[in-house]
Amino acid sequence: MSIQVNDFQWEPGKNDAEYIKLLESSRDEWQKIAQKAIAKLKALSKAQEPVEPVVDIDTWKCGNCGHTLEHQELLGDNVLFHEQYNYCPECGRAVKWE
Repeated sequence: MSIQVNDFQWEPGKNDAEYIKLLESSRDEWQKIAQKAIAKLKALSKAQEPVEPVVDIDTWKCGNCGHTLEHQELLGDNVLFHEQYNYCPECGRAVKWE
């Protein structure tokens, strides 16, 4: 039985040292790839955490993109409809209202 890594064939007793170096190099490369993937996933996961809104004069804005997080309109005579969004309508980020 023969084991191959990147088309390098192991010949027991003949090229053991070279094959071990190749396996270690391959392992190290995969470890670097895995570490980068883990770091990226952690960053993306953190990016999905809710953000606190920011007050801009008298308007609440998304702490991520700055889009307005409130909607107000007049419904008939003297009836004001006011809504605060739980998700930013622009970037989709969850809003952490206190």
